Amino acid sequence: MNQIWINSKNNYLSAISNGIDYSNKKKAVFILPGFYQAKCDSYYFVTNFLMRLKKNNIYAISADLLGHGDSYGDISDITIDNLSEGISDIVNYLKKQGVESIYAIGRGLSGNILTYKNTSDFKNIILINPVLLDFEDKDNLNNWMEELKEDKVCIYSFFLENNSNILKLFGTETENIRGEFLKKVFLQQIVTLPYFEIGDIVKKQNSHIFITEDWKQHYKVDLQDYSELLSEYKFCNYNDRIKLSDDIIELLED
Repeated sequence: MNQIWINSKNNYLSAISNGIDYSNKKKAVFILPGFYQAKCDSYYFVTNFLMRLKKNNIYAISADLLGHGDSYGDISDITIDNLSEGISDIVNYLKKQGVESIYAIGRGLSGNILTYKNTSDFKNIILINPVLLDFEDKDNLNNWMEELKEDKVCIYSFFLENNSNILKLFGTETENIRGEFLKKVFLQQIVTLPYFEIGDIVKKQNSHIFITEDWKQHYKVDLQDYSELLSEYKFCNYNDRIKLSDDIIELLED
């Protein structure tokens, strides 16, 4: 693994590569771990995936966005806009290295954030367990946002009263952020992110959505009802990280 520091409009971002010489590589994989996870991700999923990509001679990096891991900033200062700017900074870094085709992979809410502004930067976007909300969810969350008075919200203080709303937004990452403060504007912005619209975005880019067995409990909707909207989804055991990694690697082969 190689440590990388990337200049950003928001100071600097921390990233790691899987150690492959990129000088002759025209293709790269950019991985975003789950929201508020460090670049190794939970259960070291991304770290293991980076090494799996290395064995397949595929250059890849994982990065901490603003307020995450070793990167500059505090989680209480993030917005969707400055997170998207960080994604653009990472894309520009890769392009300066001569990379022509970038495949993006995002887990959980990070996958939704990838689809916000940056879709044209990537050849493919692959989403693992993105947040999927229906219109009733969005209405409930918007009503909850309107009641918030503070500019920054302590997630823990609202968790017991609004736990279903929080879980819909952050899923399995909820435990990581319960004691953190987040900007009210950030919470408002994430409700406007593409959710089931992700299916349209992914379909246009010939990409895929993976939903794992342990994640299905977070979706109150019947995913079969949306099989046409979601270009593709596969159910697999999240603990079997090698199988999941290999399924994704198959999609990266030209």
